[in-house]
Amino acid sequence: MAKAGRIDSGDILLARIQAGEVECGVSWSYNVLGYRVSTPNYNLTVGIPTDGALLVGYASVINKNADSPFAAALAREFIFSDEGQINLAKSGAVPTRTDVTIPQEVIAKTFDPSTYANAVGISDAAHYGAACAEISEWWAENIIPLLGN
Repeated sequence: MAKAGRIDSGDILLARIQAGEVECGVSWSYNVLGYRVSTPNYNLTVGIPTDGALLVGYASVINKNADSPFAAALAREFIFSDEGQINLAKSGAVPTRTDVTIPQEVIAKTFDPSTYANAVGISDAAHYGAACAEISEWWAENIIPLLGN
């Protein structure tokens, strides 16, 4: 597909999909599932690479000078609750907790958890940063030339 120039290396945005500018691209699961819902007449297919994908966590910060730091802490508490994790799954994001049972009606609209069987989690931030730099360099040298961009 890359040799045929069909993989889009730009930002995969809803407006670009709706304009017919994207044949094939790479983006986050929670983004593309929302795009699929927003474009019911586009026959948009989304998937997770079966030969491997990255699972990365979400960062959140509670500013120590926030007007309502306890409210912010309660919001985080909700996000890590069973209900909050199910809400993450509804949006297409992979829940942070693995001990929550995601309802079948949610799985049916997103991705079955088994889809992520070969996904690789991030456990060492420094190593992750170095790997990202290496992948970016490899991508620029080996893939971008195939895209004709």
